This record gives sequence, structure tokens and C-alpha cells, in this order.
Amino acid sequence: MLQVSDPVVVEIGIAGRFRTCSLRPGDFCVAPQGSRVPAARWRGERRIVVTELAPALLRSVAESMNVESFEIRPDQAIRDPRISHLLFALSEELLGGNASGRAYVDSVAWALATRLLQGYAAVHPGRPHRGGMTRAVLKRVMEFMEEHLSEDLGLARLASVSGLSEDHFARAFRESAGVPPHRYLLQRRLARAQGLLASSELPIADIALQLGFADQSHLTNLFRRHLGSTPGQIRAQAVKGATNAGILQ
Repeated sequence: MLQVSDPVVVEIGIAGRFRTCSLRPGDFCVAPQGSRVPAARWRGERRIVVTELAPALLRSVAESMNVESFEIRPDQAIRDPRISHLLFALSEELLGGNASGRAYVDSVAWALATRLLQGYAAVHPGRPHRGGMTRAVLKRVMEFMEEHLSEDLGLARLASVSGLSEDHFARAFRESAGVPPHRYLLQRRLARAQGLLASSELPIADIALQLGFADQSHLTNLFRRHLGSTPGQIRAQAVKGATNAGILQ
């Protein structure tokens, strides 16, 4: 449960007694599945965001961390910038219509579950496992991504192509490719978009939709952020280069 509104003083009831605490934007509480959420009272308006992590996700992350079993510890009024950042990122992405794709949401949720297990759970280590993908499996996954760039590819679907569990796939892909699956997908989509801008007369809006971006504005923002140029500038440079080549001939 993430505090998103202005600072507020909250009275939290635990074991029949209320204790007072000041909550700032970004503060949050943790409640394990099946536990009772403490009573709370405050004055004025208060906005919160509730995020629920699926038990299957927590188990998968625990397995990838070589954790045999774990128990999430309930806690209140926590200040942890890393978790707050992830919670805000999930909230903004879902409120924005999941524009970055399911793989991005899966990756943020994975990171959130990892941090939760690292800092807010009692864990019992299991037997460690190591290693990335074989070249053949990595090639198969990358070829699948290339053939389905326009689709919303989540970790579950990509993992099924590799024949690995989701947790093993996410870790092995990053170890073998050097970047997480969602980052690799974005890189390939941007590269394909660059190619289409230079080699075709397709409208930029059509290229954006063809490659799974929400709209032209979404594509433009990602180009600026990752390439330092807009799609229009990339196309103009390609046209200028072709014109100059024609003159030289």
C-alpha cells in the first residue's frame, strides 16, 4: 500500500492499540497474503495505491534467488526509495494504458518482488543453480522476438519458447544477452523502426503501430530518450543521404 498524496498523520491500530506515524509520499506498508490489514484513521483526504504481487511470482523470484522458503514480514510506514520507485513506475505504467508493454511490467514486478524478498522477508536458502542459455536456445528466443516484434510479449510466452521457467528464463537471458528481455525487445523495435524510416515511405504513425508502440507520440518519446533524435529527423537524414549519394553518382 503506497502513500501517493501529501504528507498525513495516520493512527495505525495494532493489537488493540493505536500508534501515530507520519506518512510522506512514497511511504508504504507490507501485508503478507492472508494477513489482516491494521485499522487506520486520519483526517482529511488521502490517496493510496494498492499493489498485489501474485504468490506464483514471489515463488518464482524466490527460486531464482536460491530461496527454498520464505515468509513476508508485515510492516508499516516503510521508507525505501528503491521500492517506492518501482511502485510508482508500476502505477504510472498501468494508468498510462501499459504503453511500454507487458514485458516491461513483468520486469518491474520481478524487481519489486526481488527487493521485497531481500529486505522484508525471512528466507531459508536452497540449493544454488547457475548458468545462462545455450547459444541454440538464445538464438531461438531472439528469432522468435524478431518475428513477433509487433506483439505484446510477456515473460511467460518468451519463457515457453526457451523451455525454461519464467524465473530461470529472465535470469539466463540477461546473463547471456547482457540486458533484460524487455530492454532487448525495445532495442530491436527501435532498430526495426529506424530501418523502416530509412527504407520505406510508411507514415510514422503506421510504423509505430506496426511495431507494437502505443502511438506515434510514444515512438517519438522513446526515440528522443534512447537515440537522441525524433523519427522525423531520422527519416530526413536518410532522405538527405540518399539524395547526396544520387548526386555523387
